[in-house]
Amino acid sequence: MVLTGAKADAFVRKPGPDVAAALVFGPDRGLVRERMAAIGRAVVGDAADPFRAVELSAAALKTDPARLFDEAASLAFGGGRRLVIVREAGDGAAELFARFLADARLDGAFVLVEGGDLPKRSSLRAAFEAARKAAAIACYPDDERGCRALIGEILRERGLAADADALDLLVARLGPDRDLVRGELAKLVLYCEGPNVSADDVLAVVGDGAEASLEAVAFAACDGDYAVLDRAWVRAVGDGLAP
Repeated sequence: MVLTGAKADAFVRKPGPDVAAALVFGPDRGLVRERMAAIGRAVVGDAADPFRAVELSAAALKTDPARLFDEAASLAFGGGRRLVIVREAGDGAAELFARFLADARLDGAFVLVEGGDLPKRSSLRAAFEAARKAAAIACYPDDERGCRALIGEILRERGLAADADALDLLVARLGPDRDLVRGELAKLVLYCEGPNVSADDVLAVVGDGAEASLEAVAFAACDGDYAVLDRAWVRAVGDGLAP
């Protein structure tokens, strides 16, 4: 089944007992990661607990497809539901997941699949959208209203509030990229001494989209994090920086 809007948000907070697997995909990689992490917490609490969760790559399942069925049927040590996370899944895994979803057990492990920016004709999307015991959750960039809500929510979580001018400036400078928004707001939180964020605070700390994107490229390169570097470079070029 396909979940969007409020239904997707509700599922992320509390996956229903009638769903055995979920595919999270889309062009907003920051939102994909957020929703993957939130579903993981909802299912097992700590997705890093080796007794409750296991992480696999789609490439590993290509060489050993039976492992998906074995991991999904395994019991969690100490009881409770188990979580199976599959990363970097694409259409090459569609047939495997179609077979798995056809007989997926609701009392087995919850299978959480991270997909890329899958098009509408994607066979992996089709497998999850058609399955009664599965959910397909697309993650698209926020519109301006969504950006405002996200920025306000992040600041409130940290005990801050932006005035109208500051909020307008943040929306204009940051745009819909959630990774960029969270990174720049983290700097802003450290800079602000009081609970109120002004436009001057934003101008002092938050660069425009192109500047922030270039900074993200530099940090990722220095850290040697090639996955983050690749995403940051694509974003920087999209923001108008010359290759």
